Amino acid sequence: MKFDFFTPEWLTDKFIYLMLAVFPLWTGFEGYSNVTFSKYLFFVISTGVWAAGTACAAVIRHRKPKMSGGAWAVLALLSAALLSALLSPYGSDVWIGAGRYDGFVSLLLYGLIFLGASFYARPKWGYAAALAFSVTFCCAVSVLQLLGFNPLKLFPSDWTYFDHGVKYSAEFLGNIGNVDVFAALLCLAVPVFFGAYVCIGGRRAAWFLIPAAFGEFIALESGVASAKLGLGASLVLGAAVLMNRERLKRLAAALLAAALAAGLAACVHFTAEGVAFGASASAGSGEGESSSYELGQMLHGHFEDSYGSGRIGIWRQLLSVYPQRPLLGGGPGTVSDRIEINYSRYVPETGSTLKTRVDNAHNEYLGYLMDDGALGFAAYAAMVVLTLIRWIRRRREADAALGCGLAGYWVQSFFGIGLCLVLPVIWLAWGLMWANNDEITVNSDE
Repeated sequence: MKFDFFTPEWLTDKFIYLMLAVFPLWTGFEGYSNVTFSKYLFFVISTGVWAAGTACAAVIRHRKPKMSGGAWAVLALLSAALLSALLSPYGSDVWIGAGRYDGFVSLLLYGLIFLGASFYARPKWGYAAALAFSVTFCCAVSVLQLLGFNPLKLFPSDWTYFDHGVKYSAEFLGNIGNVDVFAALLCLAVPVFFGAYVCIGGRRAAWFLIPAAFGEFIALESGVASAKLGLGASLVLGAAVLMNRERLKRLAAALLAAALAAGLAACVHFTAEGVAFGASASAGSGEGESSSYELGQMLHGHFEDSYGSGRIGIWRQLLSVYPQRPLLGGGPGTVSDRIEINYSRYVPETGSTLKTRVDNAHNEYLGYLMDDGALGFAAYAAMVVLTLIRWIRRRREADAALGCGLAGYWVQSFFGIGLCLVLPVIWLAWGLMWANNDEITVNSDE
């Protein structure tokens, strides 16, 4: 008996919709208290079931995937990571990860998502619509949180967004959780939406401007400096790649929408007391001034460990221990095993001391270098470079839009923490970027 729906293409299509429309919204049943573990379980179970089913369907249906340059780079990264894990001195930490579920298991599943999407999927605008749905929902939740509400009861007890730094140390926003990780998703999604409008055109495509502008507004209001940098870079690079005579008017409209969203964000400031309006009410203005000062100091060759929210100090410690295992690294997910950095701050309002421990490189490129060594870092860098070249050379509609999003993510990830909260979506978009009409060959006897 033959089931027409049981093909790797059909299974992959349904998996993509699940990961784009549902996964970003899933927070589990305990809100932010256990959001990372909840998303990790969703990611592992759904990806595992899809990968097993797709592998069986590919064998039964005689699908032969054709390897691309991106696929070879992914296999090289996975090989380097596996070798690093097997030779790591940190034991079982390498499989799940000593930090936040960033071990070899997660990396393997990211790689399978990339390969499956590049082999058995075709980019289509329905996928962008699915992502627009989930991102818009996340942004709507974020607005309510910035207004002082607690939708979906994500914060425990009577806490709100504005209690960060007082009752808890991290900053949480939307359905993703950590605000920096949410920024990574927005740096991918917002340029994709703008790119989709520019590439498709027409009234139906104009709807993509709404989630694009909404996402940009939330990213700017979050005050995450890397989000501003990633979105700015993606708009500049995207405009350069997408520009041609047919797209010129739509490109101008997209840039105007982006400028209006930025202008609105500059005039609106959310506080615990309410919403303030005016040019002087720029959200995160203090952080912006601090970032500008630090950037100026670094351009003059002066670096302090406290710069970049402590990132300079973290990077210095990591680079000081990197020579201990330069070729293969410490093993996937072992950054927190290799350095000991703790922060504490006394809070006068509560009389308590908030403590945090660094368990991440706060730079995804440096994270690959530390975890998987020079071999793993070279493979990951090859993935980025090869995809960048593909984006510039191939300006087809889907490729062009996806490239805009990936460019924003690549810039943001230089300061990002790269967790399973959003990386499945990132690697899925990356795999779709490498999908080809001739990637699958079907045996004539099927």
